[in-house]
Amino acid sequence: MQVRWVGSLALVALAGLSWMVQPRLDACGPGFAEAVFQDTHQPDTTWSEAVRGKVGILRPGLPMDHLVIAYRHLMGLPVDVDAWDPKPIEALSKDPEPYRSMEKRWQAAVSKALGSVGAKPLDTTRNTGTFQWFSNVSDHAIHMALATWKDRCMAYGEKDPMVLAWLKAQDQVFRSTPKEPGIPEPVASPEWLSKDRDYQRAAALFYSDRWADARAGFLAISKDAHSPWRAWGGFLVARCWIREASLGPDAEARSRLTSARTHLESLLKDPAFSSVHEVARDYLEFVRYRLEPELLHAEALEGLAGERSKPGWLEQLKQSARRIEPAAVPAGTILLSASAKDLREWLEVMRSSRPSEERVTARWRSAPSLPWLVAGLAVLPADHGLRPELDAMAAQVPRTHPAWISLHWHQIRSGVEAAAPHEVPFHVQSAMKEPWPAWAENVLRAQGRAHARTLEEWATWAGSKVAGVKDSYSPPASLGELPEGTAKRYGQDPQLLEPEAARSLNAHFPLKNWVALAEAGGLSSPLRQDVAHTAWVRAILLQDWDAERRLRIHLDHSMKQLIPNDLATLAPEIREFRLVQILMANPGLSPLVAEGLGRSNYGWVPLTETVNFGTNWWCLPSPKEGSPKPVVPFFVTREDLGNSEAEWGRLRKFSSARHWFGRTVLAYAETHPLDPSVPQSLHRFVRITRNAECADKGLSSLSRQAFRILHHQYPNSAWTKRTPVYY
Repeated sequence: MQVRWVGSLALVALAGLSWMVQPRLDACGPGFAEAVFQDTHQPDTTWSEAVRGKVGILRPGLPMDHLVIAYRHLMGLPVDVDAWDPKPIEALSKDPEPYRSMEKRWQAAVSKALGSVGAKPLDTTRNTGTFQWFSNVSDHAIHMALATWKDRCMAYGEKDPMVLAWLKAQDQVFRSTPKEPGIPEPVASPEWLSKDRDYQRAAALFYSDRWADARAGFLAISKDAHSPWRAWGGFLVARCWIREASLGPDAEARSRLTSARTHLESLLKDPAFSSVHEVARDYLEFVRYRLEPELLHAEALEGLAGERSKPGWLEQLKQSARRIEPAAVPAGTILLSASAKDLREWLEVMRSSRPSEERVTARWRSAPSLPWLVAGLAVLPADHGLRPELDAMAAQVPRTHPAWISLHWHQIRSGVEAAAPHEVPFHVQSAMKEPWPAWAENVLRAQGRAHARTLEEWATWAGSKVAGVKDSYSPPASLGELPEGTAKRYGQDPQLLEPEAARSLNAHFPLKNWVALAEAGGLSSPLRQDVAHTAWVRAILLQDWDAERRLRIHLDHSMKQLIPNDLATLAPEIREFRLVQILMANPGLSPLVAEGLGRSNYGWVPLTETVNFGTNWWCLPSPKEGSPKPVVPFFVTREDLGNSEAEWGRLRKFSSARHWFGRTVLAYAETHPLDPSVPQSLHRFVRITRNAECADKGLSSLSRQAFRILHHQYPNSAWTKRTPVYY
């Protein structure tokens, strides 16, 4: 940035009061909201509806939980609604005190009993040194310590020196780390404190990563029939193995997990440790999840494919699937029943981004069923040899069956795809009479646009419904709400331009088609106005004043007031300058129509506003060999394509809006220095060269020239005072 001090510091302070307030900046990056039109990967129904048999249209890419519940319905397997969709349980009693973390509760208890000794906050987390952290001291451990403290106070008195010594040692235990181990000293008496201290010492060794010593301590406690910590000592022997496997060398992890598994299994067989059997079973499942995810996966498949199933199997299936490595278990090592194998293969097909036609064909021929009928119609093309058989089977499924909507959709979709080009509009018109989900309707609309016989027909299918909105901070399958600005402009259930529709319109429509589209009745009013704005910019760049006149009546009212009535008869240099003034004041104007939510990542914004991380004015793309070409609508003729190509040749003379603005404003300022609007135009041009979006090598030079003319020829102008720098 080049700086020149002009006048006093007071003038510098006024620099922020320029005509165009700079947009806000996000410290952590933009949200990049994006409209989703077709490929949502989201079920059409809620989980509650799916559990009750309303599964929507099944297609490849849906989440595993939805596909599993759909499979059970399609196979006629019972689904216990109360188990799979339990009602939320209301709390029977409410905690009278506001929520406090366990760390703060412990700190409060220690501070109250020991005074300043317990004032230091307790940090229960640890960093591994590899940008990962874990809970070193669990909430359950603190909860048990608080309960024990309460018991010891009730038994011996909260001011008893031995009780206070217990509390101080326990606080020392919770603060133990490998770098600062805090191992309490052993005590011989009284007996209760001696037993507690043995447990505290073993716990401190555990938190300090001295796992072998901690394991020995817990093992000794587990063999002491008189210790109140015997059961927990036995369980924590396994915890030492598990923690060491998690934080120690990977090469030794499996052997340590195996030791933990052996120990947990022995605990579950011993009635003396019954008080920790429940938690031992949970940790045994975790160890198995780490050691043998393939077996857990097989167990879950068997459970989910069986007569009596439970939601726990579904969670086990998803968790174990994340741990399974390709070719981890040789084929044939884990034997599955026919039903479990069928479920596994169906899920693999329906969750694939590129489902195998050969696999679907083989499964249908070997074991035909409703799930594979759905998969067949979803995956196999309309000209596949099996389609007549599949269509005949689908015709026998009643409309009330959960599979019917999926079968019906895939037949409709493939029928449209297989139709002769001139017949597609008839199929689309017929199919659009049914209430499809937004994404499915958009699939039909895309086919209608590609095969439209007239521009008016194309206009009726130009807009697509917004199936959802996603951003870079949300999970891939998570869809948010429509941005407020977009909803205000286009309505709560808008039809916007899909990327393919916008690219086709920008690339293949000559100006005469743009004019006709703006005058046609197929588009919604806001979308038609968007098209008119884009077409108007094209008309003035192409100097088609008849088209400009026809388009002007469809423009935004405030913008129409800026356009001189005698525009077509003005001298060329004056006309160009007046048009540049209008365009500089409206950064949303462009010869390219915006797709989706528009030029802003935060939804629609008015033409007069600049946007952050979006598009202000325009940078026309250069032709690139090998780049995907937009679909050419059926009604667009070779003559139309030729005219469009010729127009693009002329439009590329204005490839950078800012560069054109600069050339025009500088030329006009030189020939019309007395025009009172020149200083403002020079100021505006300098301002918009900041954060330019095109790769303009000469833009800074133009900005410098405008800056110098403004300060040398108009030193007393208010616009000069608002322009302390150039870019």
